[in-house]
Amino acid sequence: MHDEAGRPVQRSPEWFGLDNDKNRRITMIAFFTIYELEQLTDDQLDELYAALERLLMATSTGTPERRNILASLENITRVRNRRRAAPAPSL
Repeated sequence: MHDEAGRPVQRSPEWFGLDNDKNRRITMIAFFTIYELEQLTDDQLDELYAALERLLMATSTGTPERRNILASLENITRVRNRRRAAPAPSL
């Protein structure tokens, strides 16, 4: 997600299924692409992963909401693994 100038825009809590004011579930949960996740820090990825895991428990099997969460969790894992596998800088 980008603004008019092409800069990445941070998603609000509503994007991953939480309403800030009432902490209630929102109907549809967005799918997070690898590109979007690569823009986040490791701590932000950890927080998002934990939030999506909590939301996963509240979804029913076979729903689009659950598929989006599972795909996003898989993408987070891919980004984490790619960062860990990056070669260390040579001296």
